[in-house]
Amino acid sequence: MKIFFRDDDLGWDTQRFQMLLQVFLKNNTKLNVAAIPKICQENYVKGTFADYAELLQIHTHGYAHINWKATGKRCEFDEHRSLEVVRTELTQGMTLLQELFPLLYFPAFTPPWNNIAARFLPLLPQIGYRILSRSTASNQIPAPEIQNLDVSINLHSVRQKLQIPLNVVLEKIKLDYPKPLGILLHHTMMDDLDFAFLDQLLKLLAKEHISTHFFSEFANEPT
Repeated sequence: MKIFFRDDDLGWDTQRFQMLLQVFLKNNTKLNVAAIPKICQENYVKGTFADYAELLQIHTHGYAHINWKATGKRCEFDEHRSLEVVRTELTQGMTLLQELFPLLYFPAFTPPWNNIAARFLPLLPQIGYRILSRSTASNQIPAPEIQNLDVSINLHSVRQKLQIPLNVVLEKIKLDYPKPLGILLHHTMMDDLDFAFLDQLLKLLAKEHISTHFFSEFANEPT
C-alpha cells in the first residue's frame, strides 16, 4: 500500500510550515513539498531544511504563483502566455530550488491551482522534470511523456467541510490500493484543529503499518 502527502506553497507562511514539519517529524512520516521558487528565494537561504533530508523532499510549484488568467480557473501557465517565457520560468524555477535545497530537491512539478495549459506540458520533460502532480478532481487526462502522480484527497476539505471520520479516510486509502494515493495539504490554511487532525491521521497510518513515500520513490513506476 503506497500513499504520499503533498503540501503546497512552501515559501508562504514560514512559521506555519514549521508547525507542519514538526507534526511529520514527530510521526517519522515522509512529506513532499511543492515550493514556489521566487518566494523561497526571498525567504530561505541555501541549505535550509538540510537536516530533514530523511523526511522532506522538495519540488517545483510554479514560478511566482501568479494568476495570469483573466476569467475561469486561475492559472499561472495560461495558454495565452509566451512559450519561451514559460520555458524560461520553468527552467529557472528548477534551478533556483536546486540551488536552495540541494539535498532535498527532486525534479517534479506541481502547477499552482493544479492547472497548466496543455500546450506547455511537453516543456516539462524537455527541461528535466520527471513527475507532474496535479489533482484527480482537476485532471481528467494524464499528461503525455511524463509520469503523472496526482492527489485525490484534500485533507482540509475532508475535515472542515465533509466531516469524514479518520476511519473513512483510511478506507479510501485501502480502496485505492495498489494505486498510489495522494493526500493534499496547504499549511497556510491550517489551524490548530487541522494540525491535531493530521497528527491523529499519521498515528493511525503508523498503527495500520501504512508507509508514506517521496515522489522519487515512484519515479519510473506505473501510476
